[in-house]
Amino acid sequence: MEELYKSLPEPRRRLVTPVEPSEDEYIQTWYAVEYEHKEFCEDTPEYYAANGVRMRSKSELLIADCLLRLNVPFRYECPLTLEGCGTIHPDFTVLNVSQRKTLYWEHLGMMDVPEYAESAVSRIGHYIRNNIITGDELILTYETKAIPLHTLQAEKLIKHYLF
Repeated sequence: MEELYKSLPEPRRRLVTPVEPSEDEYIQTWYAVEYEHKEFCEDTPEYYAANGVRMRSKSELLIADCLLRLNVPFRYECPLTLEGCGTIHPDFTVLNVSQRKTLYWEHLGMMDVPEYAESAVSRIGHYIRNNIITGDELILTYETKAIPLHTLQAEKLIKHYLF
């Protein structure tokens, strides 16, 4: 519908009232939702994405910069309430603009640490119990010290899920 509307000459466009907001209007409305960022501890390293948002890890920075480069709207650590779990802060809340669908992206960056891996598996279970399903509304990336996340992996996931 939007493509058809955009193809109209300007005088005709003025005569048509779109049924849905344009992609730009939708993105602006999505970004307008305010939220409280999760606090950083004093000893947390400082990594900043290209848009100035502070990240907790180099891998989250890599993901954020890929999202920015590919013009994918995102919120960093936006609170999400899950039944049976309470409020969590997914690493990224992202928007598939063409589908007007919000997805969550968790980067599991220390899967070689047993306690972290257990906590990550538990967290994924909470998502699933709340009908946020891996591969549909939930994007997951993993890494260990020996096998880091690469930009090409993040870009491939972004293009698959968010375009």
